[in-house]
Amino acid sequence: MDNFWGMDVIGTDNVDTSDWDVSNSFDSLASPLPSGPWLDPNAGSGQYAGYNFSTYSVERTSEVIVDSHQDRESHGCPPVFGYYTYKTWITKAAGRTQYYTNSVKADYPIDIQFMGLSDGEVTVNSTGNNGAAGNVWLKGNITNQTGTVNITSTNGAINPVGNVLITGEGVNLNAETGIASASVLKTNLVNGGVLSAVTTTGNVKLK
Repeated sequence: MDNFWGMDVIGTDNVDTSDWDVSNSFDSLASPLPSGPWLDPNAGSGQYAGYNFSTYSVERTSEVIVDSHQDRESHGCPPVFGYYTYKTWITKAAGRTQYYTNSVKADYPIDIQFMGLSDGEVTVNSTGNNGAAGNVWLKGNITNQTGTVNITSTNGAINPVGNVLITGEGVNLNAETGIASASVLKTNLVNGGVLSAVTTTGNVKLK
């Protein structure tokens, strides 16, 4: 405490702690650790698949301050007609700290399945009925190694543009006014496929 002419100076509560046996500073009180394991890994085989638990302890060999505070009590009417008494409380801790580690496996494989038919189909239907609007013009190769290729022109023709090859297990061509009338359309049947080319009028030129 501070004194002026044998009296406490008003508003000062400083305490000299230089002669304390242990002095330490801290920001907040200690937080309690978990009291025990969250799950019992031995509760049954496979009951908590992927869950792992471990524990270890740390022994304290010396005391540490975990709490300190000071109380002031007035006697009479200080500072002139009385005095103050100060009580300082220090709490020290020593012993063992137990740590628990809980982990859960989070990288399980995800099964992926693709749904659909084992064989694919390529199907083109032209239903235009205004002369040339019903034609089907093939400007590139068409390939289906595991299914059929179906091309239909209900009111027109099927015509390749340039060198065009159709490959498939089956090739079905249906037209109203011709199939490859101007140039040859090439076909390639795989796995014993069948070729069908039907037109109501006009020519059919296949190779």
